[in-house]
Amino acid sequence: MSRSLLRPTLSRLRPFALGLVLVTGGVIATATPSSAHDRLVSSDPTDGASLATAPDRVTLTYNNEVLQVGSEIGLSTAAGDPVPTDPATVDGKTVSVPWPAGQGGGEYTVVWRVVSSDGHPIDGTLRFSVAGTPTTSAPATASPDPSATSAAPGATPDSTPAADESDAADGSGPSGLLVGGIVVLVLLIVVGAVAVVRRRSS
Repeated sequence: MSRSLLRPTLSRLRPFALGLVLVTGGVIATATPSSAHDRLVSSDPTDGASLATAPDRVTLTYNNEVLQVGSEIGLSTAAGDPVPTDPATVDGKTVSVPWPAGQGGGEYTVVWRVVSSDGHPIDGTLRFSVAGTPTTSAPATASPDPSATSAAPGATPDSTPAADESDAADGSGPSGLLVGGIVVLVLLIVVGAVAVVRRRSS
């Protein structure tokens, strides 16, 4: 096959290759967001804060609205003792609980768990301190939700919002593997088509 005959053949392959590229781009565009879940963007008090007085509420703000069901905020002392709190209140992107009445100073750990807008549960911890004398009282009969309080002793840095962001940033997980596989498949198809045309021209 002469070059003059080969050129029309290559011209016919260009729309096919372009279509594969567009399809791949669409898959990447839809798969990448699914690998990143909602995340905590701010809190009041902030993580590591040293407060002169106890806050009125503990408020957590996320980048998207969270679901009403499954949102929990637990509070514990530096010794790991749970502090009874009211049920969490969800208002769009924020989840909050009022500060327990009569709770004095000391170091506190907040353990939170919410269900993000895509239905995926996310959780994390933050710590802050309040000036003043720690409250000393008999063990409370009521306790926060077990799933919230049990997370405090075993909480790890991987459960923090920073870990969620890093997982999304490095592209790891099933979605990243899917995108990589599709890209390789498209390249193999294009290379194979070019090889067939060249073989026919020889």
